[in-house]
Amino acid sequence: PHGAIIQGIHLHKFSFTTSFLVHSAIHLTDFDLPNAPWLNGMISRDGWHESPHTKRRYSFDYTESAGSWQPCADELFAFTHDILIPWFEHWTDMGTLTMDTHSPLTKDQKAFLTRA
Repeated sequence: PHGAIIQGIHLHKFSFTTSFLVHSAIHLTDFDLPNAPWLNGMISRDGWHESPHTKRRYSFDYTESAGSWQPCADELFAFTHDILIPWFEHWTDMGTLTMDTHSPLTKDQKAFLTRA
């Protein structure tokens, strides 16, 4: 929780391969809407992330060997530190969260937050 919003990270372990997918989300603490897009933020997709200054592929793959877990964990940490934390920080401003056209909140969530 961060004030009136909840920031979350979801790690999805694939069942068909030894890899993870990373999702992020921002929601309101006192707003419950059926069918809300709960994974409404940044997503790792195939590991590639491009920003105006960087292009990097994060690897969330591992094998059955014990030595492969640490590089995977390091990459998950790097993606969280480099990509997700700045994304969450961008949306901590309530004005930006309610007015920006790229806000992860739905129209109803923005209206609720504005009224609160």
